[in-house]
Amino acid sequence: MVNAIKDFDVVESPRKPGVVIVYFDLLFCGQKTGVKVMGESVFAQYWMEDSERYFLVFQNAPWEETNYEFYLLTKDFLVLDRVHLFSPDDRDDELIESYELKDDVFSFKKYGNDNRYKVVIDNKGKVSYSFDGLKYRLILGALKPVKYLQLTPL
Repeated sequence: MVNAIKDFDVVESPRKPGVVIVYFDLLFCGQKTGVKVMGESVFAQYWMEDSERYFLVFQNAPWEETNYEFYLLTKDFLVLDRVHLFSPDDRDDELIESYELKDDVFSFKKYGNDNRYKVVIDNKGKVSYSFDGLKYRLILGALKPVKYLQLTPL
């Protein structure tokens, strides 16, 4: 069973002098979880009761190319996996228009171009290394052997 929740929020982390990248602390019921993200707002959040995990979607502002991050966390807030979806440089209006999480698949459509995507959540995880995964993952995430999330265009 999957439940939409409203327990998570983010707050900007203090920056060290000279650091340009902005990180945000993930809060659960107002308390820091120890997880840092780059998304400046929580777009969608779910508690997956059967697997006792959280699935979170973070969004950056449109003027920052409307990037999305998808996280899978344990009930103790350990990051199991994450994938990213970046908008093209010439588009800053590619907001998610409609979405749903059903049967361990988060499917969504982007505004203005009808691009559809899905994030498949594998509760056991798969051992894999692929160049294809680099498109939606940071290098360290691609090098992690076990993947729980797979982002694919439809």
